[in-house]
Amino acid sequence: MRGLIIISFLLLVGFGCQKEECSFSNGCGKYNVDLGRWELLNSSLAKIPYFGKSEAIFVDSIGSSVSMNITELTLFDSIDWYTDKFDDCETGDTIRYYYQSQKKRFLLTVKSLNIYYLLDASSGPVIFCEEQPIGKGADFLSIWRKEQDSTSFFYDFVFSDVLNPRTSTCQFELPHDEGPIDYFGKTFETSLHYMDYYPYFIERFNYEYGIIALRDHSGKIWRFDHFIESVVSG
Repeated sequence: MRGLIIISFLLLVGFGCQKEECSFSNGCGKYNVDLGRWELLNSSLAKIPYFGKSEAIFVDSIGSSVSMNITELTLFDSIDWYTDKFDDCETGDTIRYYYQSQKKRFLLTVKSLNIYYLLDASSGPVIFCEEQPIGKGADFLSIWRKEQDSTSFFYDFVFSDVLNPRTSTCQFELPHDEGPIDYFGKTFETSLHYMDYYPYFIERFNYEYGIIALRDHSGKIWRFDHFIESVVSG
């Protein structure tokens, strides 16, 4: 899909270094290109609705309820990289682009349904974008779902959005809004859905309540009902 960038693969810009930017490397690529440190904007973090919340309560069509436990992880930096061949520094060269990305994560756990989510907010350059030079980037939000064995490493991608485009001029494929929509007597003015990679998953999201609808292993739909605030000690 030319011209539209799929957010789930936005890890790094993959083209165009100037020769004077290329430094020799003994690592994965012949050359390393450092794209610097990317820090999340406060305005991007402020959009995440899970700060100060310990649980989100979900209900089904007959009024049964389950709890989604919300665990906030400490803000941290990670080194992300992307290696490819571009003939930029010399013919047939291999370039390893890398950068330091600030990330904020929440673990969202519905133990009674054996469903586990990882919400990840991150900042960094954009991969595979033909409209802009190297060094342009944005802040992103991604949600991943893990099922069955909670010790499994693998998650399925279910949602992503641009928290702030910052300096990027890429044309992103954004989630579409199905709202206003009613789930079991509760109306949500915004109901964001991002692409149908996994048609079984029906996760819907908004920036007021976070995940507002999900489907469990039996096929039952659950919708957000209310938050439980975190208890501040002291």
